Amino acid sequence: MVEAVDSVLWQDLQNWELIIINDGSTDNTLELATSYALQDSRIKVINQQNHGLSVSRNAGILASSGAWLHFLDADDKLLDNAFSTVLTYQNQDPKTDVIIASYSYFKGVSFFHSHFFDENVLGLESFFNSNIAPPVSFFIKKSCQEQVGLFDESLKSCEDWDFWIRAAKAGGKFKTIPDVLVGYRYVPTSMSRNAVQMYQALKEVSFRAVKKDQRIGSDLPLNQDYPADVEENLKYHFLRCLGVYLMQGNVSESINWFKGEKEKWNWKIQLKDFEGMNTYLSFRYFLEKNEIEHLLNNTLPDFEHFFMEIGFNDGDLEKAVRIVFAPQLKKRNHYRYGKWIGALINRLTF
Repeated sequence: MVEAVDSVLWQDLQNWELIIINDGSTDNTLELATSYALQDSRIKVINQQNHGLSVSRNAGILASSGAWLHFLDADDKLLDNAFSTVLTYQNQDPKTDVIIASYSYFKGVSFFHSHFFDENVLGLESFFNSNIAPPVSFFIKKSCQEQVGLFDESLKSCEDWDFWIRAAKAGGKFKTIPDVLVGYRYVPTSMSRNAVQMYQALKEVSFRAVKKDQRIGSDLPLNQDYPADVEENLKYHFLRCLGVYLMQGNVSESINWFKGEKEKWNWKIQLKDFEGMNTYLSFRYFLEKNEIEHLLNNTLPDFEHFFMEIGFNDGDLEKAVRIVFAPQLKKRNHYRYGKWIGALINRLTF
C-alpha cells in the first residue's frame, strides 16, 4: 500500500483527493492509512468489513468529490506525471470520458514488460471480447460514472470489464494513449485464483456484453442487442482459466471440465488454441531461471497427462506442450546457449 499512496503524493499535479478503503485487512493497513490521513488532509480513510473489490470501489466512488476517478489497487502505482498527463489529453479533447493509459508490469522495483496503446478513440466493439487493460490504466470522468452506475457487487470477478462495457454502451467516449502512466504489479497469485469462479464471471459478462443492459438507460443508442459469436469467445476465456486450474494441480478435474465444456458448446479446438493457457493469469511471466525450471519440472508433466487423457497422440501431445510452454522453453534456450545460439535454436524449433 505504501508504494501506491506515495505514488499519488509524488504527482506533480497536486489537486487530488485520495480515498483509502481498508477492506477488513488483518495487517497494519489501517494503521498506515490513518497515519497518512493525519499528515495530509487530502487523504480520507474508510474502514469496513471485508466485502471485496466491487464494494470497496463503490465506497470510494460514493465518497469522492472530484471531477475524475481513478482506481488504484494497493499493489499498483502511478508513474510520474500521470495526473497531469491525463489532464493534458482531456484538455485537448474535453468530450473524452475515459482515458486508458499504457501500462508496465513490475516485480519488486523492476519493470519488465510494457503494454503500449496507440492514441486512438475506441468504440463499444473493442470491449465485446475481453477487457483491454487492468483497472489501474483507466481514468474516468465522474459525470460518465454517474450515468453508468456503480460496480456490480454480485460479480466475483470481471466487475471492471462489466463496468467499462456499461460505460461504452452509455455513450462514453474512450481514448487510449501511448504514455505509460501506471505500474501493474505482477504477483504470481495463480495458486490462489479461483479458476472456476473466474470463468463463470467471464461467461456471464460475455453474454451481457452483447445484450441490452437494463441497468442503464434503455433508450441509449448504443444500448441494444448485438449479433455476436459468444460461444467462440468463451473458448478463449475457458482455456485461460483452464491453464490456471491445471497449474494448480487439478488434473482429473481439468480433464472432466474440458470435456464437459467442449461438448456443451460444440467447440472445435485447434492445437494453437492451447496457447491461451499460458497468460498472465497463469505463468506467462515466469521467466526467471529458477521459475522456468520449477515450471517445467513440476507443472509440465500435469499438462502432458492432461493432453494424453483428452486423446492426443504422442506427436500432438508434444506439439501442444511446446505451444503452451513456448515462452519458457525459448527463454531456457537463451539461458543455456546464449542469446544468439538460443535464438537460432528457437527459430528452428518453434
